Amino acid sequence: KLIADSDLAPKDYRGKPGNVLIAVQMGQEVGLSPMAAIQSIAVINGKPGLYGDVGKALLLTKGLIIEEDDVAIVKKTGAGRCRITRQGHPPCERTFSIENAKTAGLWGTAGPWTTYPDRQMAWRAFWFAARDIASDLLKGLSGAEEAIDIPSREVTPMPAPIEHAPQPYPAD
Repeated sequence: KLIADSDLAPKDYRGKPGNVLIAVQMGQEVGLSPMAAIQSIAVINGKPGLYGDVGKALLLTKGLIIEEDDVAIVKKTGAGRCRITRQGHPPCERTFSIENAKTAGLWGTAGPWTTYPDRQMAWRAFWFAARDIASDLLKGLSGAEEAIDIPSREVTPMPAPIEHAPQPYPAD
């Protein structure tokens, strides 16, 4: 409650002690201190996501090696590339290109895809590789840089199946 009432709390946590509690718990699951969790877990369309810099930090603290192309190379090749190496596993390399961004309907959309398209491709490559090689460390948390691009939609649960009452056995 103290954090939720603080002016230092991010907007998604102000006046929402339940969100604070959930963020602290989720942060603990991936190894973040309470304050780091509140500052590093974004709430996007009602779902938590890790900001990219903390996603990288979590993997680095667990000994994973992250190799990425510099933005100048991304501009030249038209694709972000990230290779993550984890002890005991084959390296995982993923890319995300301008063609991928066009196919996903992201290329040219207002916001970061217009102002920083090369950086966005690099983030996509990182998050694909991170989830593929370290899903156990990320505990299902996605990257905020990706989650922001997912349109918000209501999901209606499937209705429960109609169960038929068992019929009594005939007397004979």
